[in-house]
Amino acid sequence: IDLYNNKRITDKGVEILLKGTKLKRLYLQGCSDITNAVSDAIVKYGSSLEYLDLYRCDQITFSGIRNII
Repeated sequence: IDLYNNKRITDKGVEILLKGTKLKRLYLQGCSDITNAVSDAIVKYGSSLEYLDLYRCDQITFSGIRNII
């Protein structure tokens, strides 16, 4: 799913999306309200993800990325 530059999507929204689907690709590039909290949801519910784009999600730090990988 492509949520490119979506200024309204939140960490909770991504969690709900991942919880209810088996996404293979998730594009969050430029989603400015996404934080490190989304990494917990990705780890917990995103096991089917094969591609994840977090480019320009400026509130996600190295710690959040490290949690995912």
